[in-house]
Amino acid sequence: MKVRTNYVSNSSSSSFCIVGVAIDSDDMGEFFDGFNPDEDELYEFLEGSLTGELTFHRGLGEYSEDTYVIGTPIQAIKDEQTFKEFKQQVFKALKESGFKGEESDVKIHEDGGYDG
Repeated sequence: MKVRTNYVSNSSSSSFCIVGVAIDSDDMGEFFDGFNPDEDELYEFLEGSLTGELTFHRGLGEYSEDTYVIGTPIQAIKDEQTFKEFKQQVFKALKESGFKGEESDVKIHEDGGYDG
């Protein structure tokens, strides 16, 4: 039996389950060191500054088109790891990437739907 561990998507749908933070693009400069909205392109900034297993997903479903969910996919959790330890790992990676928020900001974000 094969178990799928990645997202299932096609050209018209997308889904995600990320442990991390959801930030509106207008607020990104307040939450990430080094991001200057007048000079930096947000997508390129995130691509270049996120470390480790961090990834991001642009708004979908209940999230605004201008909201970015930034964190680590839930399937990266290790078998022996508690959820609290996983959240701390994600928070540490976010901090290393310049995140200025609090550990309590790190939550499960999941959504899916039409993205075309």
